[in-house]
Amino acid sequence: MAANLLRLSSRRVVGTLARREMSTAYVDRLDYPAPPVRYMEDASLTDESKALREKERGDWSSLSAEEKKALYRLSFNKSFAEMNSSTGEWKYIIGGTCLGLAFAFLIYGFQKQFSEYSI
Repeated sequence: MAANLLRLSSRRVVGTLARREMSTAYVDRLDYPAPPVRYMEDASLTDESKALREKERGDWSSLSAEEKKALYRLSFNKSFAEMNSSTGEWKYIIGGTCLGLAFAFLIYGFQKQFSEYSI
């Protein structure tokens, strides 16, 4: 099964693909922090990134902090802090709820004013 998926994707598989619902698509998830494929496709790497990947295979104590961060970004799109950060979506939810309530009160007032039956 994994061999068939390797042919379909240009990304390097780094995890297990034993579960049937797994695919070679990259997704950042808090409940499954290690996706089965890397974020950056091997075909889209620059020469600097390829050299960094080669350096990754050696001793990690020789890597600088910036190189380790660059390697992290090649493998993962977001850190846990970025995944946990607020998106500001609550503002749109509160705004939409207020607009819905305003529209409902407008309809209620219109019916109360112009309806022949009392509400």
